[in-house]
Amino acid sequence: MASLGFLSATVAAKSQEVLQLLAANGLNEPTFSENSHEDFKNDDPQLRKARNELVSAAQDIVRLARGPDDHILNLAWSSADTSNLAVILRFNVAQNVPFNKSISATDLAKAVNLPEDTLTRTIRYAIGNGIFHEPTAGVFGHTASSAALAHNEHLRNIALTSTHELSYILLKLAEALSQQQKKGKDGPVAAFNIEYPQYSNVFEFLSKDPESASRYHNYMVGRVMTSRWGLGHLQTAWDWASVGSKTIIDCGGSSGHTCLALGPVAPEAKFIIQDIDPVALEQGRATVGKAPHLAGRVQFVQHDFFLPQSTNADIYMFRHIFHDWSDEDTIKILKNLVPALKEGNRVLVSEGIVREPPATTANTLDKKQILVEDMFMLSVHGAKERSISDFVALFKQADAKFEYVGTTGGQEGAFQSLVDFVYKP
Repeated sequence: MASLGFLSATVAAKSQEVLQLLAANGLNEPTFSENSHEDFKNDDPQLRKARNELVSAAQDIVRLARGPDDHILNLAWSSADTSNLAVILRFNVAQNVPFNKSISATDLAKAVNLPEDTLTRTIRYAIGNGIFHEPTAGVFGHTASSAALAHNEHLRNIALTSTHELSYILLKLAEALSQQQKKGKDGPVAAFNIEYPQYSNVFEFLSKDPESASRYHNYMVGRVMTSRWGLGHLQTAWDWASVGSKTIIDCGGSSGHTCLALGPVAPEAKFIIQDIDPVALEQGRATVGKAPHLAGRVQFVQHDFFLPQSTNADIYMFRHIFHDWSDEDTIKILKNLVPALKEGNRVLVSEGIVREPPATTANTLDKKQILVEDMFMLSVHGAKERSISDFVALFKQADAKFEYVGTTGGQEGAFQSLVDFVYKP
C-alpha cells in the first residue's frame, strides 16, 4: 500500500510531467479562473495518461488524509451534491451569470425565478464544490467549472439527465434488490420499475414521455460529442477501409449515427440500419440517408433483434446494445443472428469493457466510468456491462461456432472498445 510520502513524491513528479506536456501541446497551465473552462480540450493520449496518474495519486492522498469515516460519509452524502447541481441545471443558473463580470444575488434570483434566499444558499453550496465564487458578500461570478457549464451545452445535457431520471432511478436500487430478494421473479426487474411503476421498461417510458425522451436524446448526443464517448474512437478501432464494398448491418442502430461516422472511413461499404423503432428510422432517412458521403450506400429497415435475422451481411455491428440486456436476453439476440450467418462473417461489439478481476480503486473518471455505467445498467435495465471473458462466454453459449478474434480501441481517455468475433461453422 502506498504511503503519504510516496504519494506526495508521485504527485510532485506527475505535476511536472503534466506541465511539460501542456507546454509541448501549446496549452496554458490550468487555473480555477473562468477563463480556464476549456483547459485540457487537447486529448493527447500521453497528456491524458499523465493527468490520470496525477489524479490517481492525489485521490489516494485525499483518501488517506480524510480517513475511513470521512471517506464513507462523503459517499453517503454525495446525493446532496447531485441535488445541488440539479437545481443549477434546471434553473439555468450558470447561463445567467455574466462572463468576466459578477452579478448580485438579487439580480440573479430574478433572472432564474428563484427566491433570493434559496438561490443564495444553492450558489454557496456550489461554491463549496468549486462551482462559482463570491468575490464580495452577495455577489457571484464564474469559476472554470461553472463557466464550462455555461459555455458547453453538451456538458449540461449530460449532467441534466444524470441528475434527473438517472439519479431518481439509482437511488431506488437498494429497494429494488430488497424486493427481488423477498419476491423472487415477482419482484421488480430493476430499480427503474420502482421509480416508474406504470411502465414495463425504460424504452416504453421514453416512447410515452416526450419531455424525458427529449432530455435523453440530448444526453446521448452530448456524450457522443465529448472525447470520452466520441465516435472517433470507433473510426480508429478497426481497419474499416479493408471492408471494401461489403455490407455492414448496424443492429439496433436507431437513426444511424454510427454509420454516419463510419461512412468516411469505409468509403465503399454498404450499410443497413436496423431498428425496431419506426420513428428513429424515419429520422435517419431524413438525415443520414441524405448525407452526401453515404448516397446510395445506406438502407433503413425495421427489425426486432429478438426475432430471427433474415438479412445477409458481412459484418454485424452491435454498438451499445448488449449492455441494455441480461445475459439470457443477450444470448437470445445472438441466437437469432445465427440463421443469417455464413463462414467468415464478423460480429463487432462496441461497448465499454469491465476490467478483469481483481478490482482496484478507480481514482479517475476514465477508470471509474465503466463502473458507473454498470450501476446505470443494473438500475435501469437489470442488465450489466461486461468484461472480455464475459463476452466470450456469452457468444460461446449462443453458438460454439463463434470465435473471439480480439479487442481494439479503448485507449487512454476512450470509453468504448471494439470486440471482434468471427463465425466459423
